[in-house]
Amino acid sequence: MCGSKLDYEELIFGSPGGKIISTTELKAVLKYLRPKKSEKILDIGTGTGRIARKVLLIPNVTVVGIDLNKQHIRCASTKKKRLRDHGNRYQLVIADGRFLPFRDSSFHSVICIRTLKYFLDYKSGIEEISRVLKNHGKLVLTLSNIFSIDIVLLKLKILAYKRLFNFRKTLQFFKENNLVLVNYTGLHKIHPKIWSIFTNAQWLNFLKRTEDILQKITPKELFSREILVKFVKKRLSVKMMMEKIEIKDLLKKYVKSIVKRGKIGSIPLRSEGLSSTVYTFSLIYPKNNFKREKLEFILKMYNKGGRAVCYKESEILSFLHSKGFPVPRLYIKEISDKILGKPFIIIEKVNGEPMGKYLKRVNDDNLKRKVIKCFAETLAFLHSLAWDDLSFSKHPPDKYSYAKYQILLVQNLQSNLRIKGDFSWIITWMKSNAPLHPCQRYSILHGDMHLDNFLISTDGRIVMLDWEYPEIGDPLRDVALAYINLIFAFGFRKLSKGKELGEFFVHQYVKRLNRKLDSQALRFYIVASALVEVIFYRFNCKQAHNPYLAVKRFGIRYLPAFPFLCWYFWWRARVLEQLIIEEIKAYERFYSK
Repeated sequence: MCGSKLDYEELIFGSPGGKIISTTELKAVLKYLRPKKSEKILDIGTGTGRIARKVLLIPNVTVVGIDLNKQHIRCASTKKKRLRDHGNRYQLVIADGRFLPFRDSSFHSVICIRTLKYFLDYKSGIEEISRVLKNHGKLVLTLSNIFSIDIVLLKLKILAYKRLFNFRKTLQFFKENNLVLVNYTGLHKIHPKIWSIFTNAQWLNFLKRTEDILQKITPKELFSREILVKFVKKRLSVKMMMEKIEIKDLLKKYVKSIVKRGKIGSIPLRSEGLSSTVYTFSLIYPKNNFKREKLEFILKMYNKGGRAVCYKESEILSFLHSKGFPVPRLYIKEISDKILGKPFIIIEKVNGEPMGKYLKRVNDDNLKRKVIKCFAETLAFLHSLAWDDLSFSKHPPDKYSYAKYQILLVQNLQSNLRIKGDFSWIITWMKSNAPLHPCQRYSILHGDMHLDNFLISTDGRIVMLDWEYPEIGDPLRDVALAYINLIFAFGFRKLSKGKELGEFFVHQYVKRLNRKLDSQALRFYIVASALVEVIFYRFNCKQAHNPYLAVKRFGIRYLPAFPFLCWYFWWRARVLEQLIIEEIKAYERFYSK
């Protein structure tokens, strides 16, 4: 009892079945942590001190318990007094797990049991845990499981969880914060309510044996109410670590010179490409004793020779944002490499889901069509904008030059990548038909229609990312690239579905543009764009055949799968070659009538 009210611990774990559940959790936590003398352990969501009191039985171990609930802290403080000598090693702090009031690398181990599901922003909590944990420190936490018995039986009304986790998908974020998975296990395959019903020792022993059998014969995630996960913090390689530390320190100095308050959070790597490296970072402002405001940004650093690309991308982002077009807002542009060692921009971090991932995840065709319609309308909006104010907006010499440029692009690409293939008949066909398709209206082109470059934001907009190579050209080039990418949106087994949605996209684009579209000119650009893709896939397939080149190009993690990579690139090239033949046949049939 804590005061006049029944405390949380007594309410949840007071029954004989509840005590068995608590004992199971405590044994699993201590088995992994195995704390040594003089270690300092952080217990996030300490509650009434159920786990902390067990850890304190180990001599000279110090436990710092934090909780945002004042009633829980008061109750834990009352129980702390009964520990006598052990109580001196148990410190209690009222704090938010997303903003831990401790220095970097302060703790040997961190415990976070039955807590992460209540975080408003669990990613901030994981970043903070990684920050305060020493290198090679241990983390043990529980994740409320999306495959629990409640979900399987569709009893959603009895769920008390604020958030359910897909364990496999959540792992990537832990990895980004230098937390390496050691092991994991499922907990409570039998529902806690069933445990609370029985008080008879024989029935409880039967439930215990049944739980053990279920743990052995079923996958760890299936039916488990919680997933107990064990991590160890391991820093990056020396080269990457020094680069990351240097970037963070330099960024801190730079931001402090602009804003006078607030601190920089962790800087996980978001993506790394041939031309740029992208990081996310947060700026945290204190508001009062227990609350802080957190703003998230994207830091994009351009690799060698990236000044022109940096200038171009920053200019187009500023221009499009001023026109009300959905792009991330540009905050800072630095062409000089004196500040962070490379040119960089800092832009708004837009929360949302990549369109390619969304189309694969959603099964409802109406929702897919709704998103594709929004995508078509957004692209039509881009192509309708006046572009004379842009510094790189050089008007092509005449209305035929952009179609002719496609031929030159294919020839140079094939020559530079040294790709063998009988493309001469396609190039000849393009040369003879390019003069038939003058550009009706030159527009701003995005140039990279990969579906993951388009983010479905939380407010339902399609936000266009990655503006490294915009150009002025025929808008049918963008439409053709988008059509090709939509064909492959659902994998090789659903190409017909992809074509259907691709045609729906073109229809919606024309409808939004409110002017007639030359269908044969679109076929010409589909052929030209598909041929460029074929050359790239042939080049990737050639590199994937060689394990050394595959590792150099795609990374060491793709080495075990390099035969599959060869097949994947070969298959994409074959499908596109077939598409080229079909489009040329349809084109010739139209003009032979």
